[in-house]
Amino acid sequence: MMKKTLKFISVFAVASLLSGAAVAQSDSSLDQDSNEKDIQNAKLATVTMIEAVSKVTNAHDGFVISAILESKKGDRLVYEIDFVQNEKEIEVWVDARTGEMSELMED
Repeated sequence: MMKKTLKFISVFAVASLLSGAAVAQSDSSLDQDSNEKDIQNAKLATVTMIEAVSKVTNAHDGFVISAILESKKGDRLVYEIDFVQNEKEIEVWVDARTGEMSELMED
């Protein structure tokens, strides 16, 4: 029960961060370009960030500390999810189109 509660808290925390980030606004044209790219990437994703975070927390023990949608080499679009497990920071990528999860990468 504790593991499921911690997973829920992790997903809830990421969702809260996302809603806060959506409210933030900036007048900078650089930020505008970045925001437009983020919006385009989000439209291409068939897996939501919440689904990606849930996939990671269901597969691994630990606390999610960040999740971001990133374009990688070529046209690969992934959620880069960082979490703490056994006092180590771990990174996992979840493909935003297929939901395929990468191997654990220690930061």
